[in-house]
Amino acid sequence: MGSKGRCYRYGVSDRRARWLLWTAGVLLAPLPYGMVVEGRVPVARFAWLAGVSAAYATGVDGSGVAWVMTAVLAGHALVWGALLWGVAFALARGLPAAARRLAVWGIIAVAGTAALVLEPYRTPFDAEALRAGWLGLFP
Repeated sequence: MGSKGRCYRYGVSDRRARWLLWTAGVLLAPLPYGMVVEGRVPVARFAWLAGVSAAYATGVDGSGVAWVMTAVLAGHALVWGALLWGVAFALARGLPAAARRLAVWGIIAVAGTAALVLEPYRTPFDAEALRAGWLGLFP
């Protein structure tokens, strides 16, 4: 096994670093939205709310207003997801190969810990609390 195999086996490739950073961003990064009221939630919450809104629009709402909300939420998820992909791509390419593994897992550990311990999210559509940690985002 050459040095390329060793680096791939024990390190983190550009592609894997990009996917890990993007997934962490989608699940953890508090991103703003300003529909009816302002808030900060991760892309996963946008996608979840879009799914809930689509289910409501399909089953209950016949006027079509819920479809507009679904489109707005899905649009937020798609735009922020694409921007996070660009950030993850640039970050993965910019990290030196020798430090990539430590940097990627360090970023994920710090972001995950902050999301669990702190309350970085503002969730105006939540009936229980305006501010939440990661575990409080998905009832």
